[in-house]
Amino acid sequence: MNIEKHRVRALIKDSLLRILMEGLEDKIAAETGLENTVHIENIRILSGKPYRLNKPELLWLARYYLSPTGMKDEEPAEDIGKTMRAFLMLTKRPGVLSGYNLSSKFDDYKSPNELRMAIARTEGRVVSSDLQRETTVIGEYGPWTVYMPHTREASCELGADTVWCTTITGRGNNLFYNYVAKSEGAIILYYVIYDPTKDQSNRPPEAKYRKMSLGFAQNKIYWPDEHNVSGYGGITVNAENGGLTKAKFLGTAGANGLKMINDINTHGSKLKGVHPAIPKIISVAGSLNEFKREIRGKSADAILDTAKLIGDSVPPEELDDEVLIFLGEKLEKLIPGAIEKIAENHKNIIESALADESYWRSYINVSMIMADLDAFDYSQQAGDDTVRGFISVYFDYLAQEVYGSAGRYNWEGEGEKEEINGHLMEIILNVYNNEGLELNYRGDYNRKVSNAANREASNYYYSRTSRDEPGVEIYLNANDYYVELEDQ
Repeated sequence: MNIEKHRVRALIKDSLLRILMEGLEDKIAAETGLENTVHIENIRILSGKPYRLNKPELLWLARYYLSPTGMKDEEPAEDIGKTMRAFLMLTKRPGVLSGYNLSSKFDDYKSPNELRMAIARTEGRVVSSDLQRETTVIGEYGPWTVYMPHTREASCELGADTVWCTTITGRGNNLFYNYVAKSEGAIILYYVIYDPTKDQSNRPPEAKYRKMSLGFAQNKIYWPDEHNVSGYGGITVNAENGGLTKAKFLGTAGANGLKMINDINTHGSKLKGVHPAIPKIISVAGSLNEFKREIRGKSADAILDTAKLIGDSVPPEELDDEVLIFLGEKLEKLIPGAIEKIAENHKNIIESALADESYWRSYINVSMIMADLDAFDYSQQAGDDTVRGFISVYFDYLAQEVYGSAGRYNWEGEGEKEEINGHLMEIILNVYNNEGLELNYRGDYNRKVSNAANREASNYYYSRTSRDEPGVEIYLNANDYYVELEDQ
């Protein structure tokens, strides 16, 4: 019988590995001083199929077994092996761990549980030990428990199996911090979760009502039927994001419903519109070490959320200079990606406009980009844009570290301010050009328009047409913004 060459190679390799790994557990035990026979046997199991962990990983495990916690560890080898293999697989995927500010070295973790925490972070989740620290339990009410998540990751874990925008994991558009960190009063989100193991009635609620999110703002729960909000996407919803009326909530929660409502109202009122995320972020913004611990394991989107929190909530004098530099350097890398997502959306708008015979022109300018980044407030009274969110942090970084200003972005000198605006404009131009929306320079061409603000528009524009009309243009202007489809 002929055996294919690659099969022969595999058999030889497998035999060599068995020879090399034979007795490895005894060598590691002798090298580290490990004496616990169960732990030594675990190392033997993990050196073979299906785990095939190498000596460096097994030495790490032996050192863990010699720690005070590891000496008491009775976890089966199979469970530890699955965790270590899962972590090894992550180390072989470029950028996955580093994208969450996580190390790819076993030696930077103290235990298999810390490996699990790292794995969970890359999936936008938290493990139980983190969840306890990042959540307030308002109370237990029969089979129901009411939670207030403090962090995006806790929100994802508690809200698993829902379609809430506050529970999207990974690099999706999770809006948890957009709700709880509003600069003019936070929306406190309370998650009401059903536990069938505590239900003695044996009458579980309909699946979409086993998790409910109640939004608290302006000292009350916002029920959609009481505030002219209906349908999907409100702040008080069921697991499928459908509007949750007060009557439906009480009918689902039963006798405990009124008690839950009263306790949520009492707790929310005591917070006075200040979500725990805000004082926490003010605290970490004052210490580089604390800040690094806070963002360890967070995705790029979560880092942007954290920077937004700082821009909206932290007084400039409380933002440590080292934190500003550290975060500014990260924003330098992350902002192009954030703008790219907006450029993709604008490209879709343009394609739709050209495909629809009813419309022939759309305008999108730089302030619309900033609005989509949640970075500009436009005040008619002040007559100027107020930079906010993570762009305000980025501008402060550019002002202090790149362009050498004595202060942050809010100064009177126009020279540096124009340079900083131009710095961001260059990023926008590069991103849009790469997206296929190549921006050209008008020179001194003075476009005739009736709107005075448009006469002051930047000389950069995008033009494209599918017919004889002028087509679609993007005007980049930092003073006014709009997205408009002109009806022919």
